[in-house]
Amino acid sequence: MKKVTATLILIFVFFSNFNVAAESLYDFDHKVYYDQIKLSDTKYQLEIRSDSYQHFTQQSVFLLRHSSLLCKGSTYTLKVLAGVQSFDAIPTVPRGYQPNLKVLLTCNSISD
Repeated sequence: MKKVTATLILIFVFFSNFNVAAESLYDFDHKVYYDQIKLSDTKYQLEIRSDSYQHFTQQSVFLLRHSSLLCKGSTYTLKVLAGVQSFDAIPTVPRGYQPNLKVLLTCNSISD
């Protein structure tokens, strides 16, 4: 019985580490809706919800400023996972649906 209980406790502890919930947030300064998942103390996944082609520059600036804030001013690395929009100064066809901008943020330590 003790062996079964110990095994169940280990399974519970193991799977509890994978219970990561996304926070759905809004930035009033940049007018950006985004989801933020804290993967560890130095890693985050951010997903900025796409709303318009014209708004993409504000979303990009928000991403840089918010990354600096999360990393408390230290250097950081952004890995784009999805959602980079193409740019056409004079488009010849209507712009289709743009996916959300999804990135992996890694805060670097001072020694990196």
